[in-house]
Amino acid sequence: MFPSSALLLATFSLFFAALANFGSTECNTSPKTEQSFSLSLQSKKFEREKWINSFSLNGYLSNESDALLLDLQHEIVNCGGERKFHIQGTLKEAPFKNLSDGLAFHPKCGINVALFNNGHSLKKLNVEDRINGVVFTNRPLKINEVFEVKVDNKINKLGYFMGIGVTTHSPNEIEAIPGHYNGVKTGTWMLYHNHVFNNGNVLIKENDQHLDKLQVGDRVGIMISEFGSLHLFINGADKGPVASGIPSSMSGIFEFYGDVAQVTLTSKT
Repeated sequence: MFPSSALLLATFSLFFAALANFGSTECNTSPKTEQSFSLSLQSKKFEREKWINSFSLNGYLSNESDALLLDLQHEIVNCGGERKFHIQGTLKEAPFKNLSDGLAFHPKCGINVALFNNGHSLKKLNVEDRINGVVFTNRPLKINEVFEVKVDNKINKLGYFMGIGVTTHSPNEIEAIPGHYNGVKTGTWMLYHNHVFNNGNVLIKENDQHLDKLQVGDRVGIMISEFGSLHLFINGADKGPVASGIPSSMSGIFEFYGDVAQVTLTSKT
């Protein structure tokens, strides 16, 4: 694998006249090293034709890159009555272009949720089911990035509304999505009603902002500040910190818990 600095300079000289079937382009099961590439050389000569020399270079990209830039120069020299050629090249990784950097919802979600609108909207499938509506963001939240949703639709039955928060857990690392996220006892900060919870335990019993009072068209969001505080946003207004000591790499969590029936992600990144 290429180094995380996303830059590898590979300068090589090739002096050959008749090389045959050296190396292979096929994948193998040998372990990858931190810095490695393989060079495959082939020379062919058919009757009454000139030698044809070709090579291929194979290696592994770092997570910070998605392409390689290869620049080659060559020269032919006379050496002891023989003509030899010298090839010199520079190989480096191109910057990684993360096409999925924009915030969206992760497709691995609760069994009572359907994603649409390119992963930016959620619909509760069975409005009678008060749980099984947990959804993660598709990536960890950035520092000072507001994870915000707008209420598109609701019913009036249960009298409570939704949950929103952050977690250290990734949907890619858990076997099953919990039916109710407040039952997760590690790495979790959640807001329900006017309460704030950490790992299922109450941090704040009576917060000034009550999520159960939100209506269709209202927006609610959370943000992790550079100081490790979790802020609550209502209709774009920062209502201040509701928790502290939040780790920097946290996925956003939205939960259909109660009467909310459809939401759309409105976060700007």
